[in-house]
Amino acid sequence: MYSRGLQGLHSLLRRPRFVRSDMTLAIAVMLGIYEMMDPITPQSWLTHSSGIATLIRLRGPNAHRGGFGRTLLISFKSFIVADALIRGEACFLAEPAWQLALTDTLAAESGNGKGSQLCDLVELLFAEITKCPGLYARACAIIKNNETDHSMFETLRQEATQSKQRLQYLKDQLESVVPVSLDSEALRDKPDLIGLIPVSVAQKSRTFAGHGAQSALALLDQVIVITESDHHRLFTDSTMTTLPVWDVLPAPANCVTMDKEETLANRLPAWPDQLALSMGMLAVKDN
Repeated sequence: MYSRGLQGLHSLLRRPRFVRSDMTLAIAVMLGIYEMMDPITPQSWLTHSSGIATLIRLRGPNAHRGGFGRTLLISFKSFIVADALIRGEACFLAEPAWQLALTDTLAAESGNGKGSQLCDLVELLFAEITKCPGLYARACAIIKNNETDHSMFETLRQEATQSKQRLQYLKDQLESVVPVSLDSEALRDKPDLIGLIPVSVAQKSRTFAGHGAQSALALLDQVIVITESDHHRLFTDSTMTTLPVWDVLPAPANCVTMDKEETLANRLPAWPDQLALSMGMLAVKDN
């Protein structure tokens, strides 16, 4: 059945009428998730995620501002970030037009009763996190190419610092606005805290969004340290040019207290859920 699904998707992609359709993207997303759950190889899902990212980009931001198109983007956006991190490439969702597509519907959703404070903060965090793969890729490229242009280091350092400050602010907002324990009293006092989101889902979303933000902050710290180091040390540090990208990414810090039996690996039933709720940042090495 999986093979027939791939054949059907291939047929749709060859027909201009269907290439940009919601149906084609939905089939691609479904097959991509299936590959994550029952992979041919541990990394085979990356082939699907790259193709899905290409489809989404081809469709353009306007196709994902509302309706089913937006639902499809939201369902897969974290995997696009993870894919960019693993490949050491910039994420197209960090481009201005896509940033608007990600955030400009928040006010409308709040107005029609579909939004929540938790959702708003997570979406704003995600919009900032999309910048991390590109910043990290630029830092690695500067070192690998033995760049001597001081302005390139300074521009990158400033952008990484600004992004870190924005992420830290949003993370602090998330932790102060949304309590760790969403009891009935908290929800009664703030009905728009989680909106229509089930409490169990909201708690996991809050927890893993915190982990994702912490991992992003650690990654940006690394970028800032690199760009603030003297040129001689940057150009003679062989570890930055020889280690695979997975080995130089920082591990996420423990930002919540867990029981002995409870770890990131068993907190949710499957790693795709963890990766999605962490906004793609648990693609960095797990403790």
